[in-house]
Amino acid sequence: VEPFRSASKQESVQSLAELMEGTTACAPRTVGQASHAIGVCGKSKQWQRALGVLASMPVISLLPDVVTYNASISACDKGKQWQQALCLLGSMSKARMEATVITYNATISACKKCAQWQRALGLVDCMKDTKLLPGIITCNAAISACAVGSKWQEALHLVRHRGVRRPLRADAVGSRPRPSRAETGQWAVIIACVLPCSKKK
Repeated sequence: VEPFRSASKQESVQSLAELMEGTTACAPRTVGQASHAIGVCGKSKQWQRALGVLASMPVISLLPDVVTYNASISACDKGKQWQQALCLLGSMSKARMEATVITYNATISACKKCAQWQRALGLVDCMKDTKLLPGIITCNAAISACAVGSKWQEALHLVRHRGVRRPLRADAVGSRPRPSRAETGQWAVIIACVLPCSKKK
């Protein structure tokens, strides 16, 4: 999936104000304002507008930074656009821009909401490869992705072998349908594996 792109440079410039129409943000003049505008679009679940602003930035001589990309990926997360989120993460790599834990958390969350548990787990591995330490939010999002797909074994493997050993919120598996009695026992095992780690710290 290709990143959102405007049809032409001229159209990008002319439509920038239109992209902001109906939001509380004004047409951006700085990178910070652009990031804020993207965040506003994201909160309104208008991911198309958010990516439109991102695509228009180079036209008005604004270079997106990590904060801008994080806001864009977060907008994709809220809009349940996991493919766009992954595409933006790839764009950061191509631009030699270092993704942060926040970047990965938002991307993993987007995958979770669309039941893309395999991609979510793959992103956890990518974090380790880039020397980023998965935190509580990362752990919850990745395990929730497994829960949505009823992949309790993968979640257990995540806890035991992938280096994600952080306290687990009780609602980490709450976004999926009510589990069966057998599954409830399986998820209890996973939680039991994580909680002792928090007590040692």
